[in-house]
Amino acid sequence: ASRCVVVTSSSPKVFSAGADLKERKEMTPDQAETFVTQLRTTMQRVAALPQPVIAAVEGVAVGGGLELALACDLRIASQTASLGM
Repeated sequence: ASRCVVVTSSSPKVFSAGADLKERKEMTPDQAETFVTQLRTTMQRVAALPQPVIAAVEGVAVGGGLELALACDLRIASQTASLGM
């Protein structure tokens, strides 16, 4: 059993840039609704994990990437981190 979960990126420049808005623009309303529902469910599942969840943010965390960090119990950001909605 794990004692904690650390969410990070393999790229030092980007934690998560969120959804691809160009791709989302091409979705039908039903596809967009399904996509948003899946994202919400993912964030709720992260927030509900029994282990402490730590977001180790280095680089850019915008949109859904920031939402992911906010779903974690603890956020640790580097001096180069840039956060935004």
